[in-house]
Amino acid sequence: MAKLLAARGAQYVMEAEFVFNFDDTMVPISGGTAISGTTEVDFGKTNIASTVFDVINLPAGAVVLAGSLTVETAFDTAAYTVSVGDSATPARYLAAADRKALGVTNLVPTGYRGDGENLRVTILNTDVCTTGKATIRVQYITTGRSNEGNPIQRGTYPTPTKPGVGAFYKPSPPGLGINTTRIVMPQFVLNRTHTLRTTNGVLSFVKGEPTNVPPEMVKDIIAIGGVRADGEQVDTSEPVAAVKPSPAGIERQDELYAAFALIAEKNDSKEFTGQGVPTVKAVEKIIGFDVDRTELVETWTTYKIAKAEAE
Repeated sequence: MAKLLAARGAQYVMEAEFVFNFDDTMVPISGGTAISGTTEVDFGKTNIASTVFDVINLPAGAVVLAGSLTVETAFDTAAYTVSVGDSATPARYLAAADRKALGVTNLVPTGYRGDGENLRVTILNTDVCTTGKATIRVQYITTGRSNEGNPIQRGTYPTPTKPGVGAFYKPSPPGLGINTTRIVMPQFVLNRTHTLRTTNGVLSFVKGEPTNVPPEMVKDIIAIGGVRADGEQVDTSEPVAAVKPSPAGIERQDELYAAFALIAEKNDSKEFTGQGVPTVKAVEKIIGFDVDRTELVETWTTYKIAKAEAE
């Protein structure tokens, strides 16, 4: 038995995609008829044997939240059977069925926490194709990770809503008495296909296709010509930060303890000193008020003692 604290960490939903044409080639995991002189097989131009491909690399601990198989150009064959899963369960997210026609088929999330298995596709083409293009997209989180630490807010805590694709939890403004707010990411479009790489993250854009953009990357996408998919103008000026009053007494200790728990859970070496104490910067980023080094060390010591006694 352990004494538990409310979860304070939140992470962004990740999205990955794999695009393939009927005449593209790839080295399969198994099956298929290899092109002469190679170990590669195609996706339907000549290959009519059942073939297994690992198409998207997923990290250990990944949990698929949503996804889709989009046929953008029909496969001109009698049947183009596709299933989507992983090495343990080949049809975990999409049962085998004919997917030759134009359309979008949603993957079915199962709650399975992966152990490093890649997203796997099994394809059986009835006869050779001369057309065909499809995209597999998957949205996932990785358990045990967090991008943000939500400051403690006093008051009534509503029943949280699970974040969907293109959404994340963000701390509410001080004084509202609410722990978290669900923020929907804005969608942007580019006039070209492009992968944007910045210190804030990596996003892939398909020309003219709306793509979710995290708030910290909005300025980056605008800088390369991105525009809101809904045509709304974006204000990129820096907001004036609200000043959070500094608590005292047991309330102050509770907030420091919660910050320590979050930092310990993340276990990022950059957030600890050489003596194994959380840095002032890491703690202040979470709690939102100033704390001096002496107070931090003393409170960290009492926190460690209390935690050991609770265990």
